[in-house]
Amino acid sequence: KNAQTVIAIELLCAYQALELRAKSDPTLKWGRGTQMVMDYLRSVEIAPGQRIAPLTRDVAMQPYLDAMVTIIREGKLLDALHMTR
Repeated sequence: KNAQTVIAIELLCAYQALELRAKSDPTLKWGRGTQMVMDYLRSVEIAPGQRIAPLTRDVAMQPYLDAMVTIIREGKLLDALHMTR
């Protein structure tokens, strides 16, 4: 369980970094797998009707981490990645 939480934190950090990178370079083109991961993560809800979004202010992180842990635990992200092959 602790390993899943660590991976969830890393996934959230990577998501945030890619969102910031995309904002700084609107012409940026990601690879197919990266694009699929970002599309998937942008569709994840951290609360009913509230999708994950780049962090721009101080917010409670638990809903974000819970959503990421669920993705990892249930293998949803890997399932989505395998569909791009």
